Amino acid sequence: MTYFIADIELRHDQTRSWTHGRIEDVGITYYAGLGHVVGQCYKCPDQPIVYLNTPKCASSFMKTQLLNLGWQLRFLQLGKWVAEDQTQMLPLDEVEKIIVVMRDPYDRWLSGMAEYFGEYFDDSESVFEYLDNPLTKNLISQQVAFDDHTESQLFFLQNVPLHKCIFFRQEEGLNYKISEYLREHLNIPNDVAREKPVHVSTAGSYNGRVKRYLDRLLRKDSVHYLKVLTQMEQDYEFIENMVKFYGD
Repeated sequence: MTYFIADIELRHDQTRSWTHGRIEDVGITYYAGLGHVVGQCYKCPDQPIVYLNTPKCASSFMKTQLLNLGWQLRFLQLGKWVAEDQTQMLPLDEVEKIIVVMRDPYDRWLSGMAEYFGEYFDDSESVFEYLDNPLTKNLISQQVAFDDHTESQLFFLQNVPLHKCIFFRQEEGLNYKISEYLREHLNIPNDVAREKPVHVSTAGSYNGRVKRYLDRLLRKDSVHYLKVLTQMEQDYEFIENMVKFYGD
């Protein structure tokens, strides 16, 4: 998908930096069949703060930690869609800060593709033979986004008021930074810094091997590799030029 981000900019004053603008709605329920609606979040029980869930951006880790702290599932009111349980809907004017975790787009996509193939091949070794097929590389580089785990991160920011967002990088000590933010800025005691990431594609795991194999195949074929990266240009532009990350 293509997103209109030309009017989004990173603004500054003497005390802070913030992202100004909004990503327009292209379909917040597009992946509802896979269990995700844009705006799915977890709300602090006694403060107007939410964590916005973005698949494959430490989402399992974040959900686990915040649920343990008593945060509750909610849905930001970003469009016409309403949850079956309407009490879970959360108007934007009742939210002051939105925690958003972002990740290197290509690394996130590789992890998402590894999980995608793991589900469809039931962790079978035949996946490697399938990936070796030239037609598979054509399909992958043409479509790129196969599900919510491989979709652009911008998709999950549709209609989200970006000036309210506190952005975190997944790659750089996320557990320590989230722990610090909760403790220092929200006055929430926590042990998040002690917790390890979950669902990580470790080197010896099935998903880890698929991830590395697909990465090697693409890097050997510059045409398909560049096609994949082209689909992530807007993500990289947003992350590199339109966001100030917490702790940077």
